[in-house]
This record gives sequence, structure tokens and C-alpha cells, in this order.
Amino acid sequence: MKRILFILIAIFSLQIVKGQNENLRFGFTASPGLTWWKPDNTAHESGGARFALNYGVLIDYKFGNNSRYALSTGLLLTLDGGKLVGTGTQDEIIDLGGGGERFGIFNNNTFRLPPFDTITRNIVTTMTTKTQHLQIPMALKLRSNEVGYITYYGSLGVIPAFTIRRRADLTKSIDDVVIINEENIDAKNLDFLSK
Repeated sequence: MKRILFILIAIFSLQIVKGQNENLRFGFTASPGLTWWKPDNTAHESGGARFALNYGVLIDYKFGNNSRYALSTGLLLTLDGGKLVGTGTQDEIIDLGGGGERFGIFNNNTFRLPPFDTITRNIVTTMTTKTQHLQIPMALKLRSNEVGYITYYGSLGVIPAFTIRRRADLTKSIDDVVIINEENIDAKNLDFLSK
């Protein structure tokens, strides 16, 4: 991935050095935003919105009559992520010990009680992810002749994206006692409730 990034930067640098080609235009873009996750089950809920940013360089190469057409490409980096909160319960069997037998009475009948009890624990798991995507937009831009006093524009293309980094902060607590607190872990194959 670093090799591809280096090659693209080298190509862009050579085009800049090429100089004053009026058919070639460079531009920079930056667009902030908010991202959040909305789970499709009831065991998880959104942990709120996170700041996102998309920035990079764009290049247009104009061709055709009166420069009405252009091929557009560039290199963009997107920073985003999300936060999920999962809640659940876990039953835990507790040995009451004592070694002796215990008995109970119900409707004048005597029965033996087991030497253990079940306690339900509340579990809260929080995962906050931070991802980076490399985008290489490719588009054909079109511009019409002036019709009256109006010029129409259009752009057709795709923006393939490649994930270059995915990190997460994971916290798990049982009955408000934190048992897992891991930061900046690789989230490539992370199962949300596996730990």
C-alpha cells in the first residue's frame, strides 16, 4: 500500500513540475462530517456520533472541443468510525458451600435444596472504532454548450476505497467493574462480544 501511495504522489509531483499546462487543473478538498452506527438488532445500540474527515488532492485533465470534457482523478484519505454499546446478562452459578444438606418446606412437603444458587450479572461492552480509507476517485466530467444563459454540468464515475487502517478501543464491564480495557487494538477480525 505504501508503494502505491508513493507512486501516485510521484506521478502528481511530475505533473506539477510539468508546469503551466492549461488542460491540467489541480485542487485540494476537505470535507468534515459526522458518522455513527445504527445496529439492526436489539442487543446493541449506537454510542453516539463521531467526527469524520475526508481530505486530499484532485486532478482534472480537460480534453475535447472548448475543454468541455475532463477526466478527473485524485487521492483522498477518509477518517471515520463509530461507537457501539452492547448490553446483556450472564447467569453465574454460586456454590453456597456449607457441606450439609439443606431442606425446604412447601405445602407441608419437605424437599432437598441444592447447595448452589444462580446470580445474574449485568454486562456492558463498548467498542469505539477508528478507520482510515484511501480513495481514488475516477470520473468523466461533462459541460454543455450555453443554452440561453444556462450551462449544464454532469459528472459520472466511481470512487473505489481501500481500508488502510482499522483500530478499536474495547471496554467490557460486569456489574460496573471494568474487566477489559484495551486501547488502539487491531480491529480487523474483532468480534464485538467475543471477550
